[in-house]
Amino acid sequence: MDSKDKVEVPISAEAIAKTKHGGVIATSLLDLEGLMDKVRGQIQKLLPNVAKDVIAAAQANSIWMLTFGLACCAIEMMATGTADYDLDRLGIIPRASPRQADLMIIAGTLPIQMGDQTLRVWEQMPEPKYSIAMGVCATDGGPYTLYGYSVLPGADRKIPVNVYVTGCPPRPEALLNSLIFLRQMVAKREVHASQVLLDKDGRAFRHHYVNGVETGTPEEVSKVRWGPTYPKKTDAIDWGADSEALGTTAALEAIGKRLQDEFKVTFREGPVPLVNVEAGQFRPLVEHLKNKEGFSRLTTLHATDLHGRIGLSYIFEKRSEGLVIDVETTVPTENPELPTVSDLYSIANCQERKEYDLLGVRFIGHPNLDRIMTPDDWVGYPLRHDYVYPTSYHGASMY
Repeated sequence: MDSKDKVEVPISAEAIAKTKHGGVIATSLLDLEGLMDKVRGQIQKLLPNVAKDVIAAAQANSIWMLTFGLACCAIEMMATGTADYDLDRLGIIPRASPRQADLMIIAGTLPIQMGDQTLRVWEQMPEPKYSIAMGVCATDGGPYTLYGYSVLPGADRKIPVNVYVTGCPPRPEALLNSLIFLRQMVAKREVHASQVLLDKDGRAFRHHYVNGVETGTPEEVSKVRWGPTYPKKTDAIDWGADSEALGTTAALEAIGKRLQDEFKVTFREGPVPLVNVEAGQFRPLVEHLKNKEGFSRLTTLHATDLHGRIGLSYIFEKRSEGLVIDVETTVPTENPELPTVSDLYSIANCQERKEYDLLGVRFIGHPNLDRIMTPDDWVGYPLRHDYVYPTSYHGASMY
């Protein structure tokens, strides 16, 4: 090794006593670079960790939440901010601008049409930022997952969620507990998150992250609303509950007896006496109720997917005598058809269109059977158990 390749490097006091050069030794440039890398690595292990701990402690004690209320859970979020709970003592301060906030609380129902706007507000928040899905609607769609079609099945379809709070609605104590839990994650520098994303084939997968880095294998998420949750049995349907306390009036008992004799139907007493009729006898029975029994008003028409069959319930009233009767029937899920009663009761016009739109029941003879609640180009029937969520809703992405 030439002398020009040598440099003088100060060494420790322990090494000085072992040298003849006054505490200076000669080493190669390559050895020097390796030594500096080791020193740099030790510095990165020590000082940055201390700095990050200090920064994490500051972040955990100064969380500024966005005043972003969507639905009824926003009332509970407001209650959490009152003097009774005193969020200020935890350093949690409400801010009206996303540019000054680092926490978004999805407080309530997140409709599909609101999803893109929520994402836009989320993207305006500076890093690092966090989110809490508050209430069952924000966590997985809530009751709208079963009985609605225009609500996202969870806020994590749009933004990564750090903490899920169950309840409908969750009490302020539950939200306060989630905020404390979030503070603990931030202070430990182990912030977990979850988000549902689509792959290139359009399949939905749930991804898990720790400090922004994906961990584990993504879990496939079904797009089917319910699936085979319950046995597809229709022979043991509970058509209603008897009530000995309320009973059935003598007039309704007489009507039920006449319906049994003429149409061979099942008549059950109860708070609202019920008639269970076959689909083939449905139209003649309704005509009999109106023309001969005097039931002049149809108050409610409701249909339900019963796994294999679709049940329909019609509530008729005879207001002159204060009588109410429920007529129920079922049709197959495949090609469900039933005669219309819109010519007998005008209110049935829109109600039958609703059940056609949401469950696919075709009412034979209806004058204008088309969609009334969803767009004309909507695919599928949203309240059917086999309904599959679309990937977009009139330009608004579901993910």
